[in-house]
Formats: sequence, structure tokens, C-alpha cells
Amino acid sequence: MLLAGIEHGYAPWRPFYLSYALLCIAIPLFVGGRFTWIRLGVFRWLLLIALVFAVQAGLGWFAGSGLPGLLSTLGVGADAVPDWNPSRALAAAIARYAPHWGLEPPQMLLAYLMFITVWAGVGEELFYRGYVQERLRPWGTMTAVLLSAFVFAIRHAVQLQGPDYPWRAALVWVGLCFMLGLMFAVLYEWKRSIWPPLAAHVLFNLIPASQLISSRFG
Repeated sequence: MLLAGIEHGYAPWRPFYLSYALLCIAIPLFVGGRFTWIRLGVFRWLLLIALVFAVQAGLGWFAGSGLPGLLSTLGVGADAVPDWNPSRALAAAIARYAPHWGLEPPQMLLAYLMFITVWAGVGEELFYRGYVQERLRPWGTMTAVLLSAFVFAIRHAVQLQGPDYPWRAALVWVGLCFMLGLMFAVLYEWKRSIWPPLAAHVLFNLIPASQLISSRFG
């Protein structure tokens, strides 16, 4: 988490956390994650996809206007975004780092979403579920689920670091990440397989990325 915070806020490649991403993948694969790899039936894959879209829709409703709200905060559109909306905190982060890359905020957002889509679903699930949750299992299943979700949520707080970010929105973002972490952890326990949370995480990140691509280039 410390490495992710340093890379996200201070490294020359900020806000992309490359070393953290590589470690999340390498530690479970080479240090000893004990996750299993099994097949799921077609019906259960469809249920999983439906669950992810339902959660995305619910969070979009809870956050006010979802991706359109974020785009309006970045200056695309005219919808008002409440100060507790995580879109405000993410928009502040994107606006802060866009000049560093010579990009407009919407372009920076697209680059950031694509980076997250490519690596996070695989890397974070290998680490937080396949490694952290497994290492916590001797403490009890419930403890492993709760602690892995908590660590997952705290790690995501570094994405919103800085005094210029709306603190209410940042707190809501951490809370939402904790709930997502719980969902991914329960999916992992569901079949004792890394595939359900991995697929859910990839889909969850892919939805806003594809929406943004459609809104920009569709």
C-alpha cells in the first residue's frame, strides 16, 4: 500500500503504480498463493455477469449519475455532482495528473481506466484474494473475508490522496471499495476459485472504460 501511494503520488509515472501492479501478480505466483483454478458452468457465468452489472447499476444510482457525473465534473456536460460523490474525488485526482502527461482530463481519465482495466482485475484478485485471503484463512473464514476487503479498501484510498480532494467523496469511495472487496471475497469463497472474483473485477472495471470510450468515440 505504501509503494502504491508513493508511485501514485510521487513517482515520475504517477498516477500509474507499475511496481505495485507487478508485485501484486508476482507475490501470489512465486511466493505461494494457494488459490484454485476450476471451471464454472455457463449458467453460473451468466449469473456472475448479471451480478456485476447489477452492482454497477446500484453504485451508479448511489453515486448520483455515475460516469456522466464524473464527466460533468471534468467539464464534459452540465450535471451537478454532490460533494460526497466519489466522482468528485476521482475528477480532482485526474485533473491534478493530466498536466503531468500533457493530456486533457477526459483523455487522462481514459488512459487511467484502461490501465486499471488491463491489470487490476487479474493482479488485485491474485493478491488480495489468492494470497492475502488465503494467508488469513487460519484466523477463520469470516476474518479472512473482512480483513482482505478492508485492506483492499484502504489501498484504494491512495488513489484519492491530497488536500485538494473532497474528503467526503474520498470516504464514500473507500466505503464502496470495502463493499466491493466483500463481494469479491465472497465470490472467492463461493467456489474456492480465483475465477469468479477475477472475472467480476475485470467486468466491473471494463464497464466504465467501455462507456467512456463510447461517449468519446461512439
